[in-house]
Amino acid sequence: MKLKSIYCFIFVLILFVSGCRDHSRHVPEITISEGGDVVTNWITVSKPDYGETWQPGTIHEIQWKSNTEISRVNIDVFKKGSYLYSIMTDLENTGSYTWQVPENATMTNHAKIRVSSTNDGNVEGFSEVFYLVVRP
Repeated sequence: MKLKSIYCFIFVLILFVSGCRDHSRHVPEITISEGGDVVTNWITVSKPDYGETWQPGTIHEIQWKSNTEISRVNIDVFKKGSYLYSIMTDLENTGSYTWQVPENATMTNHAKIRVSSTNDGNVEGFSEVFYLVVRP
């Protein structure tokens, strides 16, 4: 019986530890509005969609949603979690940006777009994985 309890404890411990992740990069920015309300800032990127293919010279719309407290954003390209390059900095937060993929863009099949608050880079949202590919 005691051995069974030990196995059960180890199993629960493994589940707990494997489910823990470092969420420190996704801690929301907290601000106080003029009315004294606490506001949690957030960004969610909806375009590009998973698996889309973008080629050099083509034009695409990047779309996101965020709360109204975020007035300006930066847009960057990431590959497998690593920063590649900036698309736009200090852009008015309108919820979309039309981007023409440059002819010299770094090509990857694991690209993600990151939209982040200009005031606090920890307030960010990532797109699904999409492809930046060279024309055949």
